[in-house]
Amino acid sequence: MDPQKVIKPAKLHPPVPPKPKSQQQPKENEHDYVAMDVSMQQKRGRGEDSAPPTPGKQPADKKPKSTEEENEAQVSNNDIFQAIIGLKSTVSGVETRVANVESQLGDIKKQNQQASAMLANLAKAVQVNAKELADCIKRVDKLESAKDIC
Repeated sequence: MDPQKVIKPAKLHPPVPPKPKSQQQPKENEHDYVAMDVSMQQKRGRGEDSAPPTPGKQPADKKPKSTEEENEAQVSNNDIFQAIIGLKSTVSGVETRVANVESQLGDIKKQNQQASAMLANLAKAVQVNAKELADCIKRVDKLESAKDIC
């Protein structure tokens, strides 16, 4: 370098503002959710429940049922059958109770209709009595006024 050459001063750029927290690199104790989403998508594509294939493994053979297990199955089937028969009798009992309740409801409806008719008749009788009472009051007033005149 020659001492005669003039070196231009470097232009200083303003300091770079810090990135917002959302764009900063995650710290050790923070989670990187974007990476987690990608890994979850990869798992979903593969199937979560599917295990990697193991070519050396043979499927286990089924054990033949022993006669004891068949007897237990038969006993449980008999128990189930008895329970169904018991439920059938219970259902028939419920049906008879429902029929009784329906007949009682019909009786109550008839009694309600009769009571409504009686109330209507009583209302008519009250109206008739009110008219007769008004007529009687008018007659009494006429008689009193005639008595006062005399």
